[in-house]
This record gives sequence, structure tokens and C-alpha cells, in this order.
Amino acid sequence: MIRSFPFLCYSAYRRPLIAVILLVSSLNLIYGDSLNEDLPIIEPDRHMVKETRHVIQAIEHLHYLNEPIARIDFAKLLRDYMTDLDYNRLFFLRTDEVDFQRFTNAMHFYLISGNLHPAFEIYKVYRERALERIDWALDHLQMPFDFTTTDTYTPDRTEAEWPSDLQASEQLWISRLQYEILNELFIQHRQENKEIEHSSPEEAPEATATNSTTADTFAEDPSYSTGEAAAEPTPIENLTQLYNQDTERFNVILDKARETLQRRYQRWQRNIYETESQDVQEVFLNTLTHTYDPHSSFLSADSLEDFTIAMRNSLVGIGAVLSDEDGYCTIKELIPGGPASLSQKLKPNDKIVGVAQEPDEEIVDVIDMKLRKIVKKIRGKKGTTVRLLIQPAEAVDPSIRKEVSLVRDQIKLVANLATAQLIEAPHGENTVPIGVIHLPSFYGAGENTAATTQDVEELINKLKTFGIEGLVLDLRHNGGGLLNEAISLTGLFIPEGPVVQVRDGAGKVAKKLDTDPKIIWRGPLAVLISRHSASASEIVAGALQAHRRALVIGDATTHGKGTVQSIFEVNKSFLKHITQTPSGAAKITIQKFYLPSGNSTQKKGVAADIALPSINELLPIGESDLPNALSWDAIEPLPLNGSRDFTWTHTPLTTDLLENLREQSRQRQNTLQEFSYLRRNIEWFKDKQDQKVFSLNLENRELQKTADLDYQEQMDTLLEQLAEHQFETQEILLDVTLEQESIAQQAQETLSLLEEDLSGISTDELSTELQTTEIADDTLQADTEEESDMPKLDIPLRESLRVL
Repeated sequence: MIRSFPFLCYSAYRRPLIAVILLVSSLNLIYGDSLNEDLPIIEPDRHMVKETRHVIQAIEHLHYLNEPIARIDFAKLLRDYMTDLDYNRLFFLRTDEVDFQRFTNAMHFYLISGNLHPAFEIYKVYRERALERIDWALDHLQMPFDFTTTDTYTPDRTEAEWPSDLQASEQLWISRLQYEILNELFIQHRQENKEIEHSSPEEAPEATATNSTTADTFAEDPSYSTGEAAAEPTPIENLTQLYNQDTERFNVILDKARETLQRRYQRWQRNIYETESQDVQEVFLNTLTHTYDPHSSFLSADSLEDFTIAMRNSLVGIGAVLSDEDGYCTIKELIPGGPASLSQKLKPNDKIVGVAQEPDEEIVDVIDMKLRKIVKKIRGKKGTTVRLLIQPAEAVDPSIRKEVSLVRDQIKLVANLATAQLIEAPHGENTVPIGVIHLPSFYGAGENTAATTQDVEELINKLKTFGIEGLVLDLRHNGGGLLNEAISLTGLFIPEGPVVQVRDGAGKVAKKLDTDPKIIWRGPLAVLISRHSASASEIVAGALQAHRRALVIGDATTHGKGTVQSIFEVNKSFLKHITQTPSGAAKITIQKFYLPSGNSTQKKGVAADIALPSINELLPIGESDLPNALSWDAIEPLPLNGSRDFTWTHTPLTTDLLENLREQSRQRQNTLQEFSYLRRNIEWFKDKQDQKVFSLNLENRELQKTADLDYQEQMDTLLEQLAEHQFETQEILLDVTLEQESIAQQAQETLSLLEEDLSGISTDELSTELQTTEIADDTLQADTEEESDMPKLDIPLRESLRVL
């Protein structure tokens, strides 16, 4: 039996789980000597056999192509699996690829029987190769580097072959380490100069008549010393100069670079040790399903849970954003309105060192435990109690602990919901109020959870109270989501009529119509798109364009994902006689969708009515760039007379008007300085993208970096000048977001009043302002990237406002 989820139109192509875990994990624990212990056992189990057979049956009988797995090129499948484990061709050898072909002839039998033996044998070789090479790298990091070499390195090896033998692999890694150490040298040097500048007094003490000579001597000769105190270091912008003239100081920076790389490789090492059997299963089955198309996949039980959270923008837990810092599960943020925030007993930087999932359960030590396992212990059913053993952030003595009991509740992840802006767009000597809806995905599909259409309707009603004269629907970063939400959202802007057509593998076509005559916005409308706008976003943009209801503005085309997936979860009764282990699911491409015109968006996407210059055009981020993407085709169109004959509150979008608007935009693109700025950045990026080979010589690399920094400074100066003419903007939020912000504010005020009773806890540390969150592979974790100090100038949005 198979239980299916709602239809999904979602761009979910990503690197395999192992690659993500190994390269971008937030874990920071250094294992040290403990890594000498025996490797954990990695083997498939009986539960995986059943899940694998489920995936095989689903892909053969439910996929749009209706093709048996016998059609797979199994030699290529094994090579693709090797690539998914080692996508930069750094660990495997060419002899490994030859050796693994021994599995090819029996691969069909292995798969239909659910036997993952070949996948695990290949992974074990990868693990052995990777750990050996990491040990080698950690040793070689301490050896001298030749910064005068004429050698080069090509960091992007995705199209390269694996090294022919161990000697070739070692030569490759010698170059790789040199490349990495150079990168870190520049980072550490830049950081050192910043620290020196920040620590320098703003005004130097005045020199007296008795010490002026000495002061002048210091200025001319930084190495001069009286023996009483060392001279303060001064920033030296040129790293090559430092290398040639101040070996001691250069070596300090080099040691810091070594330490950074050492931590990185030890983190990588630890992640390999923590990889579990289900991780290997998920990577291999994803490699398998991707031979049919890039969007069919296998979701392990953990990935299925994360996917459901992302779609519903809610979870049941304590409302804390967690990360792993040196082996400690650390609270990074408290989500306003969640149990952790409302308890007033937790704060950012507190460490969770123990968890009891039930009130009477013994607390389990979670130091050094894999973060995903800790998160699973903390999550649970709504209304149940979880007990946490906390090491307070402000504790001077690290042995201090306190116990906190929290009742799990539903947490609304408002950071991923729709938001709006009211912008005063210049029009001659006056301004025109225009509303902008930013929609990150098409979410919903849960009881008591937010839904896209009702959220957008709420925001539009709020914008209308300000008298907006135009509306922009910003779908630039929207990778898709739920098909039914895309259809109902389109209905907010058109009378009854066709939105999309859906065809299954048997050729049966279903017409998806808007049957609700209600229109929430009748005025001028633009849809802002990019190459990241995928699937459900393309349905909305294409339908509104077909009805001549909206102008589509932005990148030349959208992503081009014209397929529909459905999730088929392994029925729990199917496995209950074997195990109570949570089961995964198969996400299978079952249909293709077509616009009312009959054209598929597959590969080609939706073309913009008014195209703007974009760096995205240079990036391989479209559907056509993905391996095994399904082909484009077309079916019979549907009539659109309903909306074409409808009476609007503004000038109808005729062909003549569209051409007039397009020509005016072209003129602005040729004359406005912000477009000149944008085109210069695109050209510079194209030149950088064309550079594949990098010098390993310090002086040569610094010359290139200096040129890049000079260019960036010029562009930053120009950006600051352009940003002086920002449009007046007001943020408009959903009621649920405002409610959480109000709760956070009330909590902050309460903490301020009770400050004396909180044993010196800083209210600044207890701030619970909600920031951007994301569903990551291991947990709900914070986006810790520093915000740029540079002003933001949204050129595509500004132009869409001018067009309206």
C-alpha cells in the first residue's frame, strides 16, 4: 500500500545528502585522538530492503516515463553514484571505477530484490580513500609551502577524471592544499588588518619637545624598540611584501590559516565518522531515481519530516534554532511565541547538554551527539513535555547546570511566509504607491497551517488600504510548492478560467481551472521572475501572462521545471511485522504541466515580456542544465475568452501597449546609471567565471586579488551613490508575523522589568528578534552569514515599478 501526499510543483534539485553533510555542515567539533577508534559499521538492513523495493516499484509503475529499471545504463549509474559521493574527483581512483564495474551485470537483480550491497561496498571504498587522504592532508598542512612556485590548480574538477593512481592523487592534493592555504592566507591577512585598524586609537598622543625625535624615529623605523614595549603593528595591505620583509609576522598569519584548514578537515573527518547507513541508502537511491529525471528522489524518514516542515512552515517542538558548536548543541535563536521563548528560562548561546524526552525519563547526555539525533529527541507530539539540561551561556564555571522543562507546541515559521512592501515609485515630479508581494514558496497542506493564497489575499487587502495603484508579485526566489495553491493564487487576479493543464504518463490530460469568480486585485499587475522561479511559480506567471492579466518582468526566462511530483510514503502497516522504524518515501515525477496555450514550461520556462540584464543568464541553474531533464513538448491550447473580455480598472494589456512599455524599458536600460552598474558587474562576473585555472604563486594571486578588490571598491562607491536615491518603502506584514513580533516585544519588556531577578542575564542576550531560518539537513538552523554593510539596490524591482 502506498499513501500519497498532495501534488507538488517544487524545484528541489540539490547535491546528495553526503556531499552536503561533508562540505557545508555547521559542525565544529575537533575529534583529535578519538578518531583512531574503529570505524562505525555501515551495512544495509532488512528495513532498507523493503524501502528500496518500494522505491523501485514506485519509479517503475508511477513515474511519468513508465519505463522499467532495466532501461538504466548500470555502468553509468555506478559512475554517477561515485560522482555524487566524490563530485570533485578528489578521492576515488580511476582503478576504483574499473573495479566497481564488477557489479554491473548483476545490478538489475540487486535492485529488484532491494539489495544495496554494491552501494555500500562502493561507499566503504570512498570512506577509506577519504579518511586516508584527510589524514595525509592534516600531516602535510604542517609542512613548508612554496609560495614562489609557477604551478597552477583547477579547483572545479566536476568534468575531470579521477586520478589514475595514488601518485597522481598525491600530486593533485599537493596543489589543492597550496590553493586552499593561499585562500586562507588572504582571509587571515585581511582579518588581521581589520583588527589592527579597530584597535588603533583614533588620535595619537601629541609629541612633546622632549620626545619628538624618538617619535619620528618610531615612524620611520617600525622595528625600532626601546626594550620597554613593542611597537604597535601597522596594517600592511600587501601580503607578498609581508612575506618578503617580515617572516615572523607572515608565519603568524600562516599558522592561523593552517589552523583554519585543520579544523575544516577535522570537521570533514568527523562527518564521515558520523555518516550512518541510512545516509548511504539515501544517496544511492537518489542517484538511481535521478536517472529518470532530476526531481524524482528518495526521502529518508528524517528528510521526509524536514520536507513536511518546509511545506507547512510549522513544526511541533520548543521553538529554538540550534547549531553544533564544538560538540555542544547550542541555542542560536528563540522563535517568538514558542515554548522556549515564552518560558523566559532559555536564551541564545545556552548549551543543551542533556535531553529527556518524557517527564519521568532519565536525562541522556547529548554532548558530541549528532545534531540531527538531538533534534529528534527534542521534537515530539504537541502537548508532551521535554526536559533539557542546560549549561547557561553566562556561567563562569562550565560545570554549572540547570534543568528546564518545556511543553512542546506547534511552532509557526513565519520567516518563510509571504511579506509585502508599500513603495512610493517616482512618476514625474510625484510618486505612485505600488504594492509588492514577496512570495518565497507555495506552502500549505496542513490543518491549522498557513496557506499561500489566504496570506497573499490578506497582504493585498492591507496594501489596498494605502491606495496602491499597482501590484508586483515577486516570485524571483520561489522554487515552487503546492500545485493547488498556485491555481488558487492565480484565481485572485482573474475571473473563472483555465490556469494549467496536467498530463500523466498515459497521455490523459486534466484541465485545472479557477472556478471562483472572486477577484481580489483588478489593477495593474506585474510578475517579477528569475531563473530561480520554478514549477508552481511558472504556472502562475505563465497563466497570468496567457490571460494578459500581468506583465512578466525579469530574467529572460524562468527555471523551466514543467513537472509535477507526488510523495508516496511507505505505508507503516507494510513494515509493522518487521520493525517499528520510521519509514521514508519516494518522491516521483508523475505528470507534466502545460500552460493554457498548450506549451510546456519544461526546459524553456516562461519568457519575460520585458527582459532585464541578469547574472543568472550566465549560471547553469536552469532545468535544461540538469542531467536527465524531461523533454519539452506541447498539447492543445485552451480558450481564454473569459478574461480577455473582462472589464478591468486599467488600460487593457494589448500588444501595442506591451511593445510601448518594452521600448520605454529598453531606453531606461540604455540610459540609467544603475543598469550600467548592473551590466559592468555581469561582464566582470563573466570574466571571473571563464577563469578555470588559478596560480599557486603568492605574488601572482595577490596581483589578481588586488585588481579584483580595486574593481569592487569602485563598484561599491558607485552603489553607494546610486543607493542615495532609494524609493520610500514601508514594510507590510501578516497578522501572524505581527503577533509573533508582539509576543517577542512583550517578552523583552518583561525581561527588562525582571532584570534584577535574572542573576545578571543581559536583555541584549535574550533578544528574540526573529531572523531568517532555514530547514537544513540536520536541523532547523540559523543563517549565520554576516549581513553586508553595503546598501541594497534592487534594480529589477525598481524597473518593474517604473513599468507599472
